[in-house]
Amino acid sequence: MNKNLARFYVFIFLYALCFRCYNIIMDELKWFLYAFFGLWILWLITGGPGRFENRNRELLEQPSPIEGGRPYTIKELRNK
Repeated sequence: MNKNLARFYVFIFLYALCFRCYNIIMDELKWFLYAFFGLWILWLITGGPGRFENRNRELLEQPSPIEGGRPYTIKELRNK
């Protein structure tokens, strides 16, 4: 077999393999982006950065077995 023909066959094989991997990666990336934008839309629907709790009470207590997990302000922190 001619060396150029063998190189051509190897090139075609590698090209097909990379094209298949590219399609698999793009499919996974597409589903990741769908999930990311879905969560972003859900975050916007539930209030996003303008949520009332986020504006008035910036800090959170520790979870319920230790404290209550409630939000609190810096003034309330100073009073503790």
